[in-house]
Amino acid sequence: MPINRTLAAPDKAHESRGNNFFTRRLYGIIHQNDSPHRIALGMGVGLFIGFLPIMGIQMMTVLLLSLVFRRLNKIAALGGVQVTNYFTAIPLYSFVYWVGTLIYKGDRAPGYAQMKSAVSRIMSMGSWAEQSRAVVAMGMDMAAPLFIGGTVVGLIAGVLAYGLTKRLVLNFRRIKNRRSSGEPQESVPENAWERASGDKLVS
Repeated sequence: MPINRTLAAPDKAHESRGNNFFTRRLYGIIHQNDSPHRIALGMGVGLFIGFLPIMGIQMMTVLLLSLVFRRLNKIAALGGVQVTNYFTAIPLYSFVYWVGTLIYKGDRAPGYAQMKSAVSRIMSMGSWAEQSRAVVAMGMDMAAPLFIGGTVVGLIAGVLAYGLTKRLVLNFRRIKNRRSSGEPQESVPENAWERASGDKLVS
């Protein structure tokens, strides 16, 4: 069965970066003039906050943390917290809620349909104050699994994001230093990327 190969060559991917919101945001984060540790730490903390069910005050929480803890890169943290948005909130918090119910054994824990309805209603509210009041009004039986699951998933995601972001920043700067120093780059066959991608897809 033929496989549709959607992976582009590196030069084409570079040209289409402006058309991809996620790529442009990540590109801007790793290009900052800051230490790899601070950038990676900001991304990890922002992602952790993004998994917590504190809709309405996530951005404010990240900004306050970046002011208190100077080692956080504010731009990276704001980028990480945007893992939660209008489009990702339902699937993200559904998974978080499921993880939380494995730990929190409440007798009256609401079902997924009720939880999804509450999250959808909160995300559609116009102000952070309304969202914050709605989160408080959830009640312990719904809020507890969300907070427990969000903490567990957020910690894991934050640690992974720290390591990945730090590696991306270091690799980017290594390549940039090689180019600026005029060090010759290893030549790569024109279709090497597509051939390697095709081999992986077929296998």
